[in-house]
Amino acid sequence: MARDLSPDVETEKNKDYNKPIELYLVHLDETTLYLTDFAEDINFFDENGNPQTYTAYSISRGDISGNIDTKIDSCEVTIDNVDLSMSAFAEYSQLVGRKLEVWKVFRDSLDSFNNKIIMFKGEMDSPKINQYSLSVDVVSELDILNIRLPKGEY
Repeated sequence: MARDLSPDVETEKNKDYNKPIELYLVHLDETTLYLTDFAEDINFFDENGNPQTYTAYSISRGDISGNIDTKIDSCEVTIDNVDLSMSAFAEYSQLVGRKLEVWKVFRDSLDSFNNKIIMFKGEMDSPKINQYSLSVDVVSELDILNIRLPKGEY
């Protein structure tokens, strides 16, 4: 995924010390959840460039891993310390096949929609929930025009 960075983001990422924050956009049928891994709510922009508050949550992601054969990237996103309402929400919301995006922004550059780095975009798959956490695998969208399939009938 090519990354065109705004001058502000380029400056921030090249500093010896910066304050990165990850934002999570969870696109469901009925709503979009805007979450952040930061200790407090963050005001930034949504996917359309409109002002949006990202709610502080105990959310994290694993490393983005790739598969050389199919060029499919994936990562696991986890929400810790889930309560009964989050468990019920996850149980009754359709998560599989819904989109999830991870953006990186910098605390000192939240004034422009262009001041983000798209870390990952994909579809949620394989949700797992227990009394402690909710986790979901996120698989990047496969560019089917660039994939060679074995010969045969499909």
